Amino acid sequence: MCLQFTKQCNMSYEWIKKLPQYVHQIWFDFNDTSVFTHDHCKLVSHTQSMALNYGFKYKLWSLCDAEDFIKKKYPYYYNFFKSPITFNIIKCDFFRLLLMYHFGGIYIDIDFYVIKSFNDLFTDPDILFYDIDNSIVEDKNNCKILMFEEWYNSSNLDDKYSIEGSFHNGILCSVSKRESFWIEICNHIQIYGKNVKNTHDVWKVSGTNKLKNMFIQNNDKKHFFYCKYYVACPFRCVSIATEEIMECKSPNDKPINSSESYWMSYTLSFLENLHDVRLFFDSSAVVCIDIPSGSLWLNKV
Repeated sequence: MCLQFTKQCNMSYEWIKKLPQYVHQIWFDFNDTSVFTHDHCKLVSHTQSMALNYGFKYKLWSLCDAEDFIKKKYPYYYNFFKSPITFNIIKCDFFRLLLMYHFGGIYIDIDFYVIKSFNDLFTDPDILFYDIDNSIVEDKNNCKILMFEEWYNSSNLDDKYSIEGSFHNGILCSVSKRESFWIEICNHIQIYGKNVKNTHDVWKVSGTNKLKNMFIQNNDKKHFFYCKYYVACPFRCVSIATEEIMECKSPNDKPINSSESYWMSYTLSFLENLHDVRLFFDSSAVVCIDIPSGSLWLNKV
């Protein structure tokens, strides 16, 4: 027992040294239309507390912060970032990727509830990494970039060469700073982002589908891995016929067919009423929370 505990402690320390100790969040209020709710405040406060308690540096980036950072560090992107664009969410997508390139570490949206230390992604044996062939990764030490499914089988890697599928961009992990993967997408967004006219193209140019397809294009790199949906986006599957609720939050939970069910995200009040959040979500690192307002998708020019 002592030997196993010592081994786990050493493993945690190694990853503290290896994973850049940054946690980033953003809140861009483009047109004074975004609503920062009480639930947002509680979630941001919790994320900051979890980050600092586990030795991470934490920053919630405002739009002004982002503009200043880009102007000083990446001036060739500044005109793009300041120019009018149909969907301002593209600028959010762009900046979170730029943060991953520059700092590494963790990016997480403000509608996530953090359950475990982000180092636990690498040290917890119950959190599994998968490669492009859907095989379990035996050695997490090879990881440089870690992606997360946003719902059950969203990656669509059973048909890996299909252009359909997605990885979540609300949670990103980069073990390596200055990883070209991130800056390649930033360059793509700079070129094509201003021409996007519909939400489907946002998904393809800067959103979750772009992440999946870039992951595929980099399949020759043996250090890009991903986690199944339950690690970051557990959800509740409700039978249309019976209203029976199925908790989809572990490797063995397969939701009811989508034609026979609907899916619900967890709410903050649900988590607050749990006796032990970590025990209930024993296979999850974070949980995406349903918050009814404040989406940056609403911020159009």
